[in-house]
Amino acid sequence: MPGYGKKYDVIGIGVLVSDIFVQGASIGFFSYAIGHEARSFIGLEEGSKGKAAIIMHTGGSSANCLAALKYANPDLDVAYFTLLGIGRFSDVLYNDQKQRGIDVSGIVRRNNFQPGTSIILTSGRHSAGRDRAILTHYGSSDYLTDDDFLANEEFLRSARWLDISSFKEETVDPLLRFIERLKKESQGVKIFLAPSASMIEPKKEAVKEMLRHADVLVLNDLEAQYLADEEDMEKATIKLQRSGPRK
Repeated sequence: MPGYGKKYDVIGIGVLVSDIFVQGASIGFFSYAIGHEARSFIGLEEGSKGKAAIIMHTGGSSANCLAALKYANPDLDVAYFTLLGIGRFSDVLYNDQKQRGIDVSGIVRRNNFQPGTSIILTSGRHSAGRDRAILTHYGSSDYLTDDDFLANEEFLRSARWLDISSFKEETVDPLLRFIERLKKESQGVKIFLAPSASMIEPKKEAVKEMLRHADVLVLNDLEAQYLADEEDMEKATIKLQRSGPRK
C-alpha cells in the first residue's frame, strides 16, 4: 500500500493509443535531396505491394511506464487518467489497462471521440528501432479540459507520484493550470515529467512553465536541445536544471 496517506503510488497522465506495428522486408529506405538538405525516408515503392506482419499493442509513454512498474512490482497501486471515447476501439484500450492491473476509475469516457492510433512502419532490420517511421493520431486523449481536471482533482491528488507524459496541444494548457494548482497547494504529490517533441514544438512556453514544478524531468537529446534553445548538450542540460526540475 502507498505510504504518506496516499491511495496510489503512481497515477499516469497521458495519451492512450493503439500501437500498430507494420513490419516487412519489402519496406525500404529512400534518400532524396530537398534543397541543400539530404533526407531519408522509409516506405514502399509507389504502386508496389509487399507482405507485412501486423502487431497491435496498447501504447502511450505513461501507460507503458505504468504497465512496466506493475509488472516489476505487482504490489504497487497504479492508476491512469486520460480521455477515451465510447465504442469498441476505446473499450479495447480501457479493458487492456484493467487486465494489466491498472486502476481505470480515473479514465474519462465521452461520446464522439475516437481513440488515438500510432502506425509504426519498420523493416525490422535494426533492433534499436532506427529504421522506423511513426504516424500518430492522438485522438481523444488530447481533448481533456479544465473541467475534466477539476472534476478529478481529488483523485489526482491521491497519488505519491504523477507520471505526466506527452500530449499534443489542446490538453497542454489545462494540464499546466492543474499542475500550478497542485503545487500551490502542495500535498506531497511529486511530478515525473516526460514531454515529447510533439508536445514541446507547439507549446514550448507552457512546457517551460511546467519545468518549474517538476521533480524529475526526462528528455532525449533532441527534446532537451529544442526545449532549452541550445544545441550544445552540456549547456542545454545546465539551462534546464536551472529552470526548476530537481533531477
